[in-house]
Amino acid sequence: MQETGIDHALSNSYLRQMTLAIYTDPDQPDQVIESWTFNFEYHTAPDGSKQIEFDLRDRNDKVVFEPNARPRQAYSQASIERHAARILRA
Repeated sequence: MQETGIDHALSNSYLRQMTLAIYTDPDQPDQVIESWTFNFEYHTAPDGSKQIEFDLRDRNDKVVFEPNARPRQAYSQASIERHAARILRA
């Protein structure tokens, strides 16, 4: 069985961008009232572990959340998932 979804894409380092679009009328999903885009980059740490860096941008492409800004630090997949869940609950 082929796995799909965000978790699989993060695990295999091919998810580059994910957009969450919010609309109020189910009959007009193209009329988005708010959107957020997660951008991901992948790196291999000196110890060989996979690290993921990400930022979150609003619909005007302005960075609104960048956990790696200072100090520059990469996160594990589990940490990225926790950050994303925390942001979406806010």
